[in-house]
Amino acid sequence: MNSELFFLADRLLHEGDARVAADVFRDIVEAAPEHVAVWRKYAEALETLGDSDAAADAARQGKAVEADHIAEVGSSLLFYGDGKRAKSFLPAR
Repeated sequence: MNSELFFLADRLLHEGDARVAADVFRDIVEAAPEHVAVWRKYAEALETLGDSDAAADAARQGKAVEADHIAEVGSSLLFYGDGKRAKSFLPAR
């Protein structure tokens, strides 16, 4: 991910240029769909533009990516024998 583009889009969003920010965030997630923060900012930009359905879709995608990351960390901990820490990645019951 290009962090300069991310921070540029974030600045644009907070300065009121949500359309351009959304376009940049979309380009970033298309190139690097594994970045949770970009999905969240993309959803924020879309919500600012009034596109609630697309914002909800982007937010769901971000949550799915985050869940995948959490599962990977938990699996790695189990693989390396750290069951105690791996349990912290399980959902609360």
